Amino acid sequence: MSLSALALRWREEAAVLRRRGAESLAAVLEQCAVELADAQAAEASEGLSIADAARASGYSTSQLRRLFPGQNRITRADLPHKGRRMASGAKALIARIVAKRDGQAA
Repeated sequence: MSLSALALRWREEAAVLRRRGAESLAAVLEQCAVELADAQAAEASEGLSIADAARASGYSTSQLRRLFPGQNRITRADLPHKGRRMASGAKALIARIVAKRDGQAA
């Protein structure tokens, strides 16, 4: 579950608590959702050095310099992200599932 989805779930649960008369519990849960959203916004707006941006994104510093010419800092929200490679065990599991589904010996 993403952090945004978690904050939304907390807000929905707060609405249920409020309908059931648990106003103070609802207020606490809503405040947690607000704090989580604020923390996400602060993280997204954080300015990263080219080296830190490279570590966070998976792109090389030279590629980031080409993508963001003349910038010494890049906000986390603006970073491109490389696709993540699947672990070899997960690849083997998926291959077995597909083979079984297709009626092949795995």
